[in-house]
Amino acid sequence: MKIVSFPLSTFCNSNESLEHLFCYCKHSIAFWKSVVLWLKSIDINIDFLNDYEIIFGLAQKNLNWTLLNHIIIIGKTGLLLQPA
Repeated sequence: MKIVSFPLSTFCNSNESLEHLFCYCKHSIAFWKSVVLWLKSIDINIDFLNDYEIIFGLAQKNLNWTLLNHIIIIGKTGLLLQPA
């Protein structure tokens, strides 16, 4: 996004991109896995969130799709605001 002068990720030594930050960074992967586990603990059955769903949200309407899309947005905001 050219906001910083160097392309390395805040969390690891990979090139930073939105895809890396939200989907491929080991910290993001762990975060989304914990979100899915939490959702299962409150009886919202979802097996996983794929890259498309993380970046764009859930497109197919189901019982909890609005809630899940809000959680995804809040999760991405939290990932962006993590201190370096």
